[in-house]
Amino acid sequence: MKKSIFYYLIIFLILSCTKNTIETTEINTKSKNNLFVSSTQYTNIQRIQGLYLDSTFLIILGNSVKEDSLINWANSNAINKFSYYQMANILSSITKKTQLSAFITKAKNQGIPKHTATLASENTLNLIKSYNNAQPLTAKFTSIQIEDEWWQSSKNVSNYYDALELLKKMKSWAISQNPSVSVELYFGRFNNIPASNTDASDTLVKYSDEILISHEIQDTIINFYPVYLQDRINEFYNASLRASKPYPQTIIFYPSQAPIFYTNNSFKTAFSNISGRLWDDFVRSDDKVYGYQLFALKESRLIRPLPHLISFKVNNAPSKPLSGQVRVYDSTNTLIDSQTFSANLNTLKNLKQLPMWRMEVDVTNLGTTRYVMEVYIKGNFVKAYTINAGATRNGLLIPSPSQLHNLQGNVTLTFYPG
Repeated sequence: MKKSIFYYLIIFLILSCTKNTIETTEINTKSKNNLFVSSTQYTNIQRIQGLYLDSTFLIILGNSVKEDSLINWANSNAINKFSYYQMANILSSITKKTQLSAFITKAKNQGIPKHTATLASENTLNLIKSYNNAQPLTAKFTSIQIEDEWWQSSKNVSNYYDALELLKKMKSWAISQNPSVSVELYFGRFNNIPASNTDASDTLVKYSDEILISHEIQDTIINFYPVYLQDRINEFYNASLRASKPYPQTIIFYPSQAPIFYTNNSFKTAFSNISGRLWDDFVRSDDKVYGYQLFALKESRLIRPLPHLISFKVNNAPSKPLSGQVRVYDSTNTLIDSQTFSANLNTLKNLKQLPMWRMEVDVTNLGTTRYVMEVYIKGNFVKAYTINAGATRNGLLIPSPSQLHNLQGNVTLTFYPG
Protein backbone atom coordinates (compact mmCIF):
# COMPACT_ATOMS: atom_id res chain seq x y z
CA MET A 1 0.00 0.00 0.00
CA LYS A 2 2.82 2.40 0.91
CA LYS A 3 4.53 1.58 -2.40
CA SER A 4 1.32 2.41 -4.31
CA ILE A 5 0.99 5.71 -2.52
CA PHE A 6 4.64 6.43 -3.23
CA TYR A 7 4.23 5.73 -6.95
CA TYR A 8 1.12 7.93 -7.15
CA LEU A 9 3.03 10.70 -5.38
CA ILE A 10 5.90 10.46 -7.88
CA ILE A 11 3.47 10.62 -10.83
CA PHE A 12 1.69 13.65 -9.29
CA LEU A 13 4.98 15.51 -8.81
CA ILE A 14 6.06 14.78 -12.39
CA LEU A 15 2.76 16.03 -13.78
CA SER A 16 2.91 19.15 -11.59
CA CYS A 17 6.43 19.96 -12.76
CA THR A 18 5.39 19.40 -16.37
CA LYS A 19 2.43 21.75 -15.95
CA ASN A 20 4.62 24.43 -14.36
CA THR A 21 7.12 24.07 -17.20
CA ILE A 22 4.37 24.49 -19.79
CA GLU A 23 2.95 27.55 -18.01
CA THR A 24 6.39 29.12 -17.68
CA THR A 25 7.08 28.50 -21.36
CA GLU A 26 3.77 30.15 -22.30
CA ILE A 27 4.54 33.20 -20.16
CA ASN A 28 8.03 33.53 -21.61
CA THR A 29 6.64 33.22 -25.14
CA LYS A 30 4.15 36.00 -24.44
CA SER A 31 6.92 38.17 -23.01
CA LYS A 32 8.92 37.84 -26.22
CA ASN A 33 6.01 38.49 -28.55
CA ASN A 34 4.39 41.34 -26.63
CA LEU A 35 6.53 44.42 -26.07
CA PHE A 36 4.32 45.58 -23.21
CA VAL A 37 3.62 42.58 -20.97
CA SER A 38 0.63 42.98 -18.68
CA SER A 39 1.54 43.43 -15.03
CA THR A 40 -0.28 44.33 -11.86
CA GLN A 41 2.84 45.83 -10.30
CA TYR A 42 3.19 49.60 -10.30
CA THR A 43 6.26 51.67 -9.64
CA ASN A 44 5.89 54.91 -7.75
CA ILE A 45 6.52 57.07 -10.81
CA GLN A 46 3.89 59.34 -12.32
CA ARG A 47 3.57 59.17 -16.08
CA ILE A 48 5.30 61.95 -17.99
CA GLN A 49 3.01 64.33 -19.86
CA GLY A 50 5.29 67.09 -21.05
CA LEU A 51 5.14 70.19 -23.22
CA TYR A 52 7.97 72.04 -24.96
CA LEU A 53 7.65 75.80 -24.48
CA ASP A 54 8.92 77.27 -27.74
CA SER A 55 9.59 80.92 -28.64
CA THR A 56 5.87 81.62 -28.14
CA PHE A 57 6.61 81.48 -24.42
CA LEU A 58 8.63 84.70 -24.67
CA ILE A 59 5.44 86.74 -25.22
CA ILE A 60 3.76 84.91 -22.33
CA LEU A 61 6.49 85.23 -19.72
CA GLY A 62 5.87 88.16 -17.38
CA ASN A 63 2.23 88.60 -18.43
CA SER A 64 0.19 87.17 -15.57
CA VAL A 65 -3.00 86.78 -17.65
CA LYS A 66 -1.19 84.86 -20.41
CA GLU A 67 0.77 82.81 -17.88
CA ASP A 68 -2.43 81.81 -16.10
CA SER A 69 -4.03 80.91 -19.44
CA LEU A 70 -1.08 78.65 -20.31
CA ILE A 71 -1.16 76.92 -16.93
CA ASN A 72 -4.94 76.50 -17.22
CA TRP A 73 -4.56 74.89 -20.66
CA ALA A 74 -1.78 72.64 -19.36
CA ASN A 75 -3.81 71.51 -16.36
CA SER A 76 -6.85 70.87 -18.57
CA ASN A 77 -4.67 68.58 -20.70
CA ALA A 78 -3.03 66.90 -17.67
CA ILE A 79 0.43 68.33 -18.50
CA ASN A 80 2.83 67.77 -15.59
CA LYS A 81 6.07 68.96 -17.16
CA PHE A 82 7.29 72.09 -18.96
CA SER A 83 10.49 71.98 -21.05
CA TYR A 84 11.93 75.41 -21.79
CA TYR A 85 13.64 76.57 -24.97
CA GLN A 86 15.26 80.01 -25.32
CA MET A 87 17.36 79.44 -22.21
CA ALA A 88 20.28 81.61 -23.32
CA ASN A 89 17.84 84.42 -24.14
CA ILE A 90 15.91 84.21 -20.86
CA LEU A 91 18.77 83.51 -18.46
CA SER A 92 20.94 86.31 -19.88
CA SER A 93 18.31 88.87 -18.85
CA ILE A 94 17.87 89.83 -15.20
CA THR A 95 14.23 90.76 -15.82
CA LYS A 96 13.34 87.58 -17.69
CA LYS A 97 15.22 85.46 -15.18
CA THR A 98 13.18 86.98 -12.35
CA GLN A 99 9.97 86.42 -14.30
CA LEU A 100 10.94 82.81 -15.00
CA SER A 101 11.58 82.17 -11.31
CA ALA A 102 8.11 83.48 -10.47
CA PHE A 103 6.50 81.49 -13.29
CA ILE A 104 8.10 78.16 -12.31
CA THR A 105 7.05 78.73 -8.70
CA LYS A 106 3.48 79.49 -9.79
CA ALA A 107 3.33 76.47 -12.11
CA LYS A 108 4.65 74.14 -9.40
CA ASN A 109 2.08 75.48 -6.96
CA GLN A 110 -0.66 74.83 -9.52
CA GLY A 111 0.16 71.19 -10.20
CA ILE A 112 3.01 71.18 -12.74
CA PRO A 113 5.99 69.78 -10.79
CA LYS A 114 8.57 69.06 -13.51
CA HIS A 115 10.58 71.81 -15.23
CA THR A 116 13.33 71.11 -17.75
CA ALA A 117 15.93 73.49 -19.18
CA THR A 118 17.07 72.59 -22.70
CA LEU A 119 20.58 73.38 -23.92
CA ALA A 120 22.98 72.78 -26.78
CA SER A 121 26.18 74.36 -25.47
CA GLU A 122 28.36 74.58 -22.39
CA ASN A 123 27.71 78.33 -22.21
CA THR A 124 23.99 77.71 -21.77
CA LEU A 125 24.74 74.98 -19.23
CA ASN A 126 26.71 77.52 -17.19
CA LEU A 127 23.76 79.93 -17.29
CA ILE A 128 21.47 77.15 -16.05
CA LYS A 129 23.89 76.27 -13.25
CA SER A 130 24.05 79.90 -12.15
CA TYR A 131 20.26 80.22 -12.23
CA ASN A 132 19.56 77.05 -10.26
CA ASN A 133 22.21 77.83 -7.65
CA ALA A 134 20.57 81.19 -6.95
CA GLN A 135 16.98 79.96 -6.71
CA PRO A 136 14.88 78.51 -3.91
CA LEU A 137 13.71 74.94 -4.40
CA THR A 138 10.31 76.15 -5.61
CA ALA A 139 11.88 77.87 -8.64
CA LYS A 140 14.65 75.43 -9.59
CA PHE A 141 14.77 73.33 -12.73
CA THR A 142 14.19 69.67 -11.93
CA SER A 143 15.97 68.42 -15.06
CA ILE A 144 18.18 69.48 -17.97
CA GLN A 145 17.97 68.21 -21.53
CA ILE A 146 20.59 68.14 -24.28
CA GLU A 147 19.16 69.52 -27.51
CA ASP A 148 21.67 68.37 -30.14
CA GLU A 149 20.69 66.53 -33.33
CA TRP A 150 24.07 64.90 -33.96
CA TRP A 151 22.39 62.13 -35.97
CA GLN A 152 21.40 64.39 -38.87
CA SER A 153 22.85 63.46 -42.28
CA SER A 154 24.56 66.86 -42.52
CA LYS A 155 26.68 65.98 -39.47
CA ASN A 156 29.27 63.31 -38.67
CA VAL A 157 30.72 61.25 -35.85
CA SER A 158 32.62 64.22 -34.41
CA ASN A 159 29.26 65.83 -33.63
CA TYR A 160 28.32 62.72 -31.67
CA TYR A 161 31.50 63.00 -29.61
CA ASP A 162 30.86 66.71 -28.98
CA ALA A 163 27.34 65.94 -27.75
CA LEU A 164 28.66 63.14 -25.56
CA GLU A 165 31.21 65.45 -23.92
CA LEU A 166 28.47 67.97 -23.15
CA LEU A 167 26.28 65.18 -21.80
CA LYS A 168 29.07 64.09 -19.44
CA LYS A 169 29.43 67.64 -18.10
CA MET A 170 25.68 67.85 -17.60
CA LYS A 171 25.68 64.57 -15.69
CA SER A 172 28.61 65.60 -13.51
CA TRP A 173 26.83 68.78 -12.42
CA ALA A 174 23.39 67.17 -12.09
CA ILE A 175 24.45 64.48 -9.61
CA SER A 176 26.22 67.08 -7.46
CA GLN A 177 22.96 68.92 -6.80
CA ASN A 178 20.72 68.44 -3.79
CA PRO A 179 18.17 67.34 -4.71
CA SER A 180 19.82 65.85 -7.77
CA VAL A 181 18.81 67.07 -11.23
CA SER A 182 17.75 64.59 -13.89
CA VAL A 183 19.62 64.53 -17.23
CA GLU A 184 17.45 64.00 -20.30
CA LEU A 185 18.60 62.81 -23.71
CA TYR A 186 16.76 63.96 -26.84
CA PHE A 187 17.18 61.23 -29.46
CA GLY A 188 16.30 60.84 -33.13
CA ARG A 189 18.07 57.82 -34.60
CA PHE A 190 21.28 55.79 -34.59
CA ASN A 191 23.48 57.61 -37.08
CA ASN A 192 27.00 59.10 -36.97
CA ILE A 193 27.93 56.78 -34.11
CA PRO A 194 31.44 55.28 -33.81
CA ALA A 195 30.38 51.71 -33.01
CA SER A 196 27.30 49.51 -32.81
CA ASN A 197 23.84 50.61 -31.72
CA THR A 198 24.32 48.53 -28.58
CA ASP A 199 27.58 50.27 -27.66
CA ALA A 200 26.08 53.70 -28.32
CA SER A 201 22.94 53.01 -26.28
CA ASP A 202 25.05 51.71 -23.37
CA THR A 203 27.13 54.89 -23.39
CA LEU A 204 24.16 57.23 -23.69
CA VAL A 205 22.25 55.47 -20.91
CA LYS A 206 25.33 55.75 -18.68
CA TYR A 207 25.40 59.55 -18.91
CA SER A 208 21.66 60.29 -18.87
CA ASP A 209 18.67 59.44 -16.70
CA GLU A 210 15.83 59.42 -19.20
CA ILE A 211 15.29 59.71 -22.94
CA LEU A 212 12.86 61.46 -25.27
CA ILE A 213 12.52 59.67 -28.61
CA SER A 214 11.23 61.50 -31.66
CA HIS A 215 8.08 60.08 -33.26
CA GLU A 216 6.86 61.92 -36.34
CA ILE A 217 3.73 60.78 -38.16
CA GLN A 218 1.57 62.06 -40.99
CA ASP A 219 -2.22 62.19 -41.14
CA THR A 220 -2.19 60.09 -44.29
CA ILE A 221 -0.09 57.35 -42.71
CA ILE A 222 -1.19 56.93 -39.11
CA ASN A 223 1.23 54.27 -37.97
CA PHE A 224 1.58 54.91 -34.28
CA TYR A 225 4.06 52.16 -33.66
CA PRO A 226 6.41 51.90 -36.64
CA VAL A 227 9.22 49.35 -36.63
CA TYR A 228 11.93 52.00 -36.29
CA LEU A 229 10.35 53.23 -33.05
CA GLN A 230 10.06 49.70 -31.67
CA ASP A 231 13.73 49.07 -32.42
CA ARG A 232 14.89 52.24 -30.67
CA ILE A 233 12.71 51.66 -27.63
CA ASN A 234 13.97 48.09 -27.34
CA GLU A 235 17.59 49.16 -27.78
CA PHE A 236 17.48 51.63 -24.90
CA TYR A 237 15.33 49.37 -22.74
CA ASN A 238 17.89 46.57 -23.05
CA ALA A 239 20.70 49.03 -22.32
CA SER A 240 18.91 50.08 -19.12
CA LEU A 241 18.67 46.42 -18.10
CA ARG A 242 22.39 45.96 -18.68
CA ALA A 243 23.04 49.07 -16.60
CA SER A 244 20.59 47.94 -13.90
CA LYS A 245 18.97 51.37 -13.75
CA PRO A 246 15.46 52.70 -14.38
CA TYR A 247 15.43 54.63 -17.62
CA PRO A 248 12.11 56.32 -18.46
CA GLN A 249 11.43 56.58 -22.18
CA THR A 250 9.15 59.35 -23.39
CA ILE A 251 7.77 59.63 -26.93
CA ILE A 252 7.76 63.07 -28.55
CA PHE A 253 4.49 63.77 -30.36
CA TYR A 254 4.23 66.41 -33.09
CA PRO A 255 0.56 67.50 -33.27
CA SER A 256 1.27 69.64 -36.36
CA GLN A 257 2.24 66.45 -38.22
CA ALA A 258 -1.19 64.91 -37.64
CA PRO A 259 -3.64 67.76 -37.02
CA ILE A 260 -6.76 65.80 -37.99
CA PHE A 261 -5.98 62.97 -35.59
CA TYR A 262 -5.12 65.23 -32.65
CA THR A 263 -8.14 67.44 -33.24
CA ASN A 264 -10.37 64.41 -32.75
CA ASN A 265 -8.31 62.43 -30.23
CA SER A 266 -6.62 63.25 -26.95
CA PHE A 267 -2.87 63.07 -26.45
CA LYS A 268 -3.50 60.16 -24.09
CA THR A 269 -5.15 58.26 -26.94
CA ALA A 270 -1.97 58.52 -29.00
CA PHE A 271 0.03 57.21 -26.05
CA SER A 272 -2.38 54.30 -25.63
CA ASN A 273 -1.99 53.41 -29.31
CA ILE A 274 1.77 53.12 -28.80
CA SER A 275 1.87 51.53 -25.37
CA GLY A 276 -0.78 48.94 -26.15
CA ARG A 277 -2.67 49.61 -22.91
CA LEU A 278 -5.27 52.04 -21.69
CA TRP A 279 -3.92 55.11 -19.97
CA ASP A 280 -3.23 54.83 -16.26
CA ASP A 281 -1.72 57.47 -14.00
CA PHE A 282 1.33 55.57 -12.80
CA VAL A 283 4.02 53.57 -14.54
CA ARG A 284 3.87 49.79 -14.33
CA SER A 285 7.02 47.86 -13.52
CA ASP A 286 7.25 46.38 -17.03
CA ASP A 287 6.64 49.59 -18.99
CA LYS A 288 9.19 50.69 -21.55
CA VAL A 289 7.35 53.87 -22.52
CA TYR A 290 6.57 56.12 -19.56
CA GLY A 291 4.72 58.97 -21.24
CA TYR A 292 4.73 61.60 -23.97
CA GLN A 293 6.11 65.05 -24.71
CA LEU A 294 4.36 67.54 -27.01
CA PHE A 295 6.22 69.61 -29.56
CA ALA A 296 5.41 72.35 -29.10
CA LEU A 297 3.36 74.96 -27.25
CA LYS A 298 2.01 76.90 -30.23
CA GLU A 299 0.93 73.90 -32.31
CA SER A 300 -0.50 71.95 -29.38
CA ARG A 301 -2.72 74.80 -28.18
CA LEU A 302 -3.95 75.57 -31.69
CA ILE A 303 -4.93 71.97 -32.41
CA ARG A 304 -6.54 71.25 -29.04
CA PRO A 305 -7.77 74.60 -27.71
CA LEU A 306 -9.84 74.87 -24.58
CA PRO A 307 -13.54 75.41 -25.26
CA HIS A 308 -14.84 78.92 -24.76
CA LEU A 309 -16.54 79.36 -21.42
CA ILE A 310 -19.71 81.02 -20.24
CA SER A 311 -19.49 82.25 -16.68
CA PHE A 312 -22.89 81.48 -15.15
CA LYS A 313 -24.11 83.22 -12.01
CA VAL A 314 -27.34 83.47 -9.98
CA ASN A 315 -28.02 86.63 -7.99
CA ASN A 316 -30.52 87.50 -5.26
CA ALA A 317 -32.15 84.10 -5.02
CA PRO A 318 -33.99 83.60 -1.71
CA SER A 319 -32.72 81.12 0.82
CA LYS A 320 -34.97 78.17 -0.06
CA PRO A 321 -37.57 78.04 -2.79
CA LEU A 322 -35.70 78.42 -6.12
CA SER A 323 -33.65 75.79 -7.91
CA GLY A 324 -33.11 74.62 -11.46
CA GLN A 325 -30.78 73.76 -14.29
CA VAL A 326 -29.18 75.60 -17.20
CA ARG A 327 -28.21 73.82 -20.41
CA VAL A 328 -26.07 75.04 -23.30
CA TYR A 329 -26.71 73.85 -26.88
CA ASP A 330 -24.83 74.33 -30.12
CA SER A 331 -26.23 75.35 -33.52
CA THR A 332 -27.33 71.75 -34.24
CA ASN A 333 -29.30 71.63 -30.98
CA THR A 334 -26.76 69.27 -29.40
CA LEU A 335 -26.32 69.56 -25.63
CA ILE A 336 -22.73 70.58 -24.86
CA ASP A 337 -22.90 71.35 -21.13
CA SER A 338 -25.27 71.74 -18.18
CA GLN A 339 -25.22 73.09 -14.63
CA THR A 340 -27.69 72.80 -11.76
CA PHE A 341 -28.22 75.76 -9.47
CA SER A 342 -29.95 76.55 -6.21
CA ALA A 343 -30.66 79.58 -4.07
CA ASN A 344 -27.84 82.06 -3.53
CA LEU A 345 -25.45 80.52 -6.04
CA ASN A 346 -23.32 83.63 -6.23
CA THR A 347 -20.12 81.95 -7.38
CA LEU A 348 -19.25 81.75 -11.06
CA LYS A 349 -19.68 78.37 -12.74
CA ASN A 350 -17.94 77.83 -16.07
CA LEU A 351 -19.91 76.24 -18.89
CA LYS A 352 -18.53 75.12 -22.24
CA GLN A 353 -19.40 77.44 -25.09
CA LEU A 354 -19.00 76.83 -28.82
CA PRO A 355 -18.75 79.74 -31.29
CA MET A 356 -22.55 79.75 -31.63
CA TRP A 357 -24.73 78.73 -28.72
CA ARG A 358 -28.07 79.09 -26.97
CA MET A 359 -29.21 78.31 -23.44
CA GLU A 360 -32.28 76.77 -21.82
CA VAL A 361 -33.22 77.16 -18.15
CA ASP A 362 -35.51 75.06 -15.96
CA VAL A 363 -36.71 76.75 -12.75
CA THR A 364 -38.73 75.36 -9.84
CA ASN A 365 -40.30 77.74 -7.30
CA LEU A 366 -41.25 75.92 -4.10
CA GLY A 367 -42.14 79.15 -2.32
CA THR A 368 -45.47 80.94 -1.84
CA THR A 369 -44.45 84.06 -3.78
CA ARG A 370 -44.19 84.58 -7.52
CA TYR A 371 -40.67 85.43 -8.75
CA VAL A 372 -39.30 87.14 -11.82
CA MET A 373 -36.11 85.84 -13.42
CA GLU A 374 -34.18 88.44 -15.39
CA VAL A 375 -31.45 87.29 -17.76
CA TYR A 376 -28.32 89.34 -18.48
CA ILE A 377 -25.51 88.53 -20.90
CA LYS A 378 -22.29 90.49 -20.41
CA GLY A 379 -24.26 92.88 -18.22
CA ASN A 380 -26.93 93.56 -20.86
CA PHE A 381 -30.58 92.72 -20.18
CA VAL A 382 -31.88 89.98 -22.51
CA LYS A 383 -35.21 88.69 -21.26
CA ALA A 384 -37.47 88.22 -18.20
CA TYR A 385 -39.61 85.26 -17.13
CA THR A 386 -42.12 84.86 -14.29
CA ILE A 387 -42.22 81.73 -12.14
CA ASN A 388 -45.43 81.39 -10.15
CA ALA A 389 -45.51 80.11 -6.59
CA GLY A 390 -45.33 76.32 -6.48
CA ALA A 391 -44.68 76.12 -10.23
CA THR A 392 -41.97 74.69 -12.46
CA ARG A 393 -41.07 76.19 -15.82
CA ASN A 394 -38.92 74.15 -18.16
CA GLY A 395 -37.06 75.07 -21.31
CA LEU A 396 -36.99 78.84 -20.84
CA LEU A 397 -35.03 79.99 -23.87
CA ILE A 398 -32.10 82.37 -23.75
CA PRO A 399 -32.46 84.01 -26.19
CA SER A 400 -35.40 83.06 -28.43
CA PRO A 401 -35.30 79.88 -30.58
CA SER A 402 -34.38 81.80 -33.72
CA GLN A 403 -31.37 83.43 -32.12
CA LEU A 404 -27.90 82.09 -31.42
CA HIS A 405 -25.24 83.86 -29.40
CA ASN A 406 -21.63 84.28 -30.34
CA LEU A 407 -20.92 86.30 -27.21
CA GLN A 408 -18.19 85.10 -24.89
CA GLY A 409 -19.05 86.40 -21.47
CA ASN A 410 -20.94 85.87 -18.28
CA VAL A 411 -24.62 84.97 -18.08
CA THR A 412 -26.38 86.24 -14.96
CA LEU A 413 -29.80 85.17 -13.69
CA THR A 414 -31.32 87.64 -11.23
CA PHE A 415 -34.41 86.68 -9.19
CA TYR A 416 -36.75 88.98 -7.28
CA PRO A 417 -40.37 88.78 -6.03
CA GLY A 418 -42.79 90.14 -8.58
